[in-house]
Amino acid sequence: MKRLRIYVPLVVVIGSVGGYFAWRPSYLRRQEAKRERAAEERYFGASYRDRDGRKEAEADIDRGRPKYKEHGNHAGQTIQWRAILRVRFGIEAEAIADCVVSKALVDYADAYNATIETYIAEKYGRDAFRAAREEAKCSPQPYQKGANQPPLQTPASGTPTAGAPVAPPSGAAGR
Repeated sequence: MKRLRIYVPLVVVIGSVGGYFAWRPSYLRRQEAKRERAAEERYFGASYRDRDGRKEAEADIDRGRPKYKEHGNHAGQTIQWRAILRVRFGIEAEAIADCVVSKALVDYADAYNATIETYIAEKYGRDAFRAAREEAKCSPQPYQKGANQPPLQTPASGTPTAGAPVAPPSGAAGR
């Protein structure tokens, strides 16, 4: 009986310590993964982890509103690229992130865009998307924020207006 009083607590203590060390690393990994997910959602807005880009692209195509998802520091870089997509293919370019992106967002955008590119290839020809991209690259006018509007011009009255035609100076009309 005396031995039982010694061995039972000893076995319980050894089992508890062993269980603690076996459980602790996995617990720490789970906590770290949870912190990373929370940081991703905090820094990148809505989470793209559970979104299926292919299914969303197919749904947008069925609705007749396909988009091209852009991310990175070149997202929506040229007006010409957006115009080519809209006029030639009926697709709107949508910048979903700037330079800082998550792996989930990139995977989502790649799956979405691959489906859209397949749709373009089936409808307009295999090289249509590549040719449009090359045409936009050769275009000289870079996109700048606010470039969708014409620059401010000052008419003869001296009041700046957006896109208003500028009257020539009074002495330059007859030259």
